[in-house]
Amino acid sequence: MDRANHAQRRKKTPHPSRRSSAVFAAGLSFVGMAASGLILFVQPRAMFGSGLAWSFLGIDIAAWYRVHFVFSLLFVLAGLWHILLHFSVIRTLVFGVAGQSRGHWLEGGVFLALFVIFLVTSILDVPPAAWVTQLHHYMGRGFWQP
Repeated sequence: MDRANHAQRRKKTPHPSRRSSAVFAAGLSFVGMAASGLILFVQPRAMFGSGLAWSFLGIDIAAWYRVHFVFSLLFVLAGLWHILLHFSVIRTLVFGVAGQSRGHWLEGGVFLALFVIFLVTSILDVPPAAWVTQLHHYMGRGFWQP
């Protein structure tokens, strides 16, 4: 009886959850960052002269850069908040628990290797990262030419 009464009271007085707030903050800021990033990725560069006034959805390119910067910063902050709130889960994933002492080293190692590969190839401007920058340059100049 006491347990049912507690569940009933809890339904009547909902309170915000820090964990769900962190998930929504990270998710929605990611959507804003990804959408504005995609728009900036495909936007034409000044190939027709410096007077090119490009806009998308009535928003000019400078505003899209600001939107992207703000949502990127919000995503970083929300990601840090998310990591802090879920640190015990992350620690368990890395180091394991008593019954599983190894943790998830294979998955972590794979993604750490991918991170290092993309970081180094971005710095050196070699594939696979160079393919992304080549596509970016094509979208900015070649794709939009009449």
